[in-house]
Amino acid sequence: MEITGHDSNVQIVKDFSSSLISSFSGDMFSFALGLMLLNATGLSLSFGLSMIIMPVVNLAGLIPIGNLIDSHRHKPLLLVNLGIRLTALVIYALTINLFHGVGKIIPTIIFLLINYATVSHGQR
Repeated sequence: MEITGHDSNVQIVKDFSSSLISSFSGDMFSFALGLMLLNATGLSLSFGLSMIIMPVVNLAGLIPIGNLIDSHRHKPLLLVNLGIRLTALVIYALTINLFHGVGKIIPTIIFLLINYATVSHGQR
């Protein structure tokens, strides 16, 4: 099967639009989560929590997760990542109201760690 220039251009447009939508929606989610934490805790640090966690997770997972992605088929990894993210989101939604005030930071940090590990490295 030969790939034409048109097929290649279509694939590039699909990849670009998918990455743009994913990045935009992920940033909106992080911003909304930060505002929710700011409202619940009253701590300005909680607002910037996702901005602190994302680079740390990306740096810590760069080599091990990069090797995992390079050595396995991508489609099953993406499906597993999506399943993990959805499960983490459901668990987070069910448990966040069990915590009050500053305590809401604990499940949020756990969720953000899982979310950033699966999102940022799942798109390689």
